[in-house]
Amino acid sequence: MHASSLAPHPSSSSSPGFVGDGSVAPEAVVDENHDGEEERSTESSSLSRQVIADTLRSLRAQEQEQREREQCRREVQDEITKSVIKVMHLDSSDFDQVNDHTQKIARQNAIAGILKHTKTIEAAYQHAKKELASIPDKKLRHEQVQREKRARDDTMALLRERLQGLDPSVRLLSSLAGDANSTEQRAVFVLPSIDRQVSSGVGSRSRKKTPPPNYREVMEAIRCLQKERPSLPDPYMANLKVARLWRSISDHDRALEDYRKASKSLSEKQLAKLAEAQERSQVLAQQRLRKREALHFLFSRALLLKEREEAAALMTTYLDLSLASERLKTVSYLEGILRKQAYVEDPSLTTSEAVTQSIFLTDLRFRLLEEMLATAPTDAYLLDAVTRMHVRLRAFEPAKRTSDRFVRLPEVKRCSLFASFAAFECGDGGGDR
Repeated sequence: MHASSLAPHPSSSSSPGFVGDGSVAPEAVVDENHDGEEERSTESSSLSRQVIADTLRSLRAQEQEQREREQCRREVQDEITKSVIKVMHLDSSDFDQVNDHTQKIARQNAIAGILKHTKTIEAAYQHAKKELASIPDKKLRHEQVQREKRARDDTMALLRERLQGLDPSVRLLSSLAGDANSTEQRAVFVLPSIDRQVSSGVGSRSRKKTPPPNYREVMEAIRCLQKERPSLPDPYMANLKVARLWRSISDHDRALEDYRKASKSLSEKQLAKLAEAQERSQVLAQQRLRKREALHFLFSRALLLKEREEAAALMTTYLDLSLASERLKTVSYLEGILRKQAYVEDPSLTTSEAVTQSIFLTDLRFRLLEEMLATAPTDAYLLDAVTRMHVRLRAFEPAKRTSDRFVRLPEVKRCSLFASFAAFECGDGGGDR
């Protein structure tokens, strides 16, 4: 036999897991199966952990989303509740205000009735004295006069007692005996003093006390201005200065005439006389301030005299003369004038004229408030004031809409408790509401 045939085959002897004939050994097959099972087990475990993690994340996300939905629902419900409560509170306070006003007017009417009765009794007593003066017998005349006087004093004592129960500050036969209702109406519609406005044209006035003017000096100044008027670039400025002088000596009729002239605009012919553009620009700026001051006086006078249509037209013109930068301030100033009038829409007002005037003032103020709110839609005071006006007019749907906007304001949302929300006070805008 050849020796090479007995030597082992190189490939078969150098590879583990193989037998001499080239087949795979059983131990190698077992190892490969074990490794495969471990890989599949690892993959399965990793997949299970991934599924669990994804499930947990999904559950947490659902839970967080549910919490957010619940929180949002609670916030919306709180806003709705607060808004409804606010409208109810405003309605109740307005009802209380009307009741207080009704009681005040009833008391004033009772006082006026007592004072009027007092004047009637005093007039009857004086008339009786004059008639008794014709009795020749002094003793008889004195007895009858004393009898009339006792009757008068007994009645006066009863009236005085009733009057003390109504208002201890009122005295019989005092200055209120004239006309209590008209006195009250004058007090209701008194406006702030209308002094000369500064260049801003928005309600800023000097508080310095000045000595009473000398009549001769004032008249001399008026004559000088009237003589100088034709030569001025803006002749109406002379009318404005003259109007101030007339008012300083309390000649309101002549002041009114010059204020009306001062509210006019220069004609194109007058403006054409101004050669330089700079001079023309200065005169136009001066004209705007002049007209605003004159219109301010005329508007306030129209309010006092209850000339409603004229007051509304003058207020509109006054606003139109405002610069864009000062319009909101001007609207706020006018709204403050109207707000300070002590009015309530209630049929117990002393006269039908007073009721009509109060409704007119409400309409004017409401118009100003809505314009300011359009400019500043997140102002707490304006939202509160407009809501109050809607409630006063019994327009509850728009009141609910503005109340919804009010309760969404950040400063209102911070009121977590109802007590703090109920105690929340808006800025008063410079005066009592």
